[in-house]
Amino acid sequence: MAGKVGSARTEFDVPAPKTSGPDLWERRFRVHQNTMEMLVIFIPASLIFSVYINDMAAAIVGVLFILSRQWYVKLYMADPESRGKGFVVGILINGGLVLGGLVGLLIFHLFFAGVDTDIKAI
Repeated sequence: MAGKVGSARTEFDVPAPKTSGPDLWERRFRVHQNTMEMLVIFIPASLIFSVYINDMAAAIVGVLFILSRQWYVKLYMADPESRGKGFVVGILINGGLVLGGLVGLLIFHLFFAGVDTDIKAI
C-alpha cells in the first residue's frame, strides 16, 4: 500500500508533505492510513494471541486480516460509502485477537505462572 501511495503522489501531483488532492488520491491515502491504524492493534494482539493461545491459529487469522484489508481497499476505492463491511471484518478480527490473547494471558497467569514444576522431597 505504501508503494501505491508513493506512486499516487506522482500520478496525482501531490508532493510531500501534502495530504490533500484529487478524490482518488485522498481515497488511496486514507486506505493506507486506516490500515496503519489497524496494524497498531493487530500486530501486538496477534503476537500475544500466538504466545498464549496458538501460533497456527494466529497465522490463519493473520491471513484473514490481510484478505479483509484487501477487500476494504477494493470497497473504499470503488465507493467510500461502501467500506463499512470491510472495516467491520477487520475490527472483528482485531477484537477476536485482543480478546483471545487477554483470555490466554489471564488463564496462564491464574493457573500456570509461578507453578513450581520441580519435585522436592519433604
